[in-house]
Amino acid sequence: MERGTDSEYEALRERWAAMERERAMTDRFVYGLALLGVGGLLLLLSVPAEACVHGGGVAGAVCTAVSSPAVVEAGLVVVGVASLLGGSWLCWRALAGRSRLGRLAVG
Repeated sequence: MERGTDSEYEALRERWAAMERERAMTDRFVYGLALLGVGGLLLLLSVPAEACVHGGGVAGAVCTAVSSPAVVEAGLVVVGVASLLGGSWLCWRALAGRSRLGRLAVG
């Protein structure tokens, strides 16, 4: 009777370990998606824009450039690109790990 109990405990431990690996891959994928979103947002914020005030008539628009200092824009670009790269790497690792886990379960 004791041996059956030990094998059940071992099977349960293996299942919990598999669930922990699956959760870690899912968390990695979600963190990667969040980094991708933040990186895209930072890159959008680094693009200079214009603010226009429309006056009377068709030619009455007055536009003014709205931009940040060059250092701030460069910093946004650097951090945005780093976030995009980090997010892509995390998502790639999560998806590669998921396919590897599928091969292990089948084989």
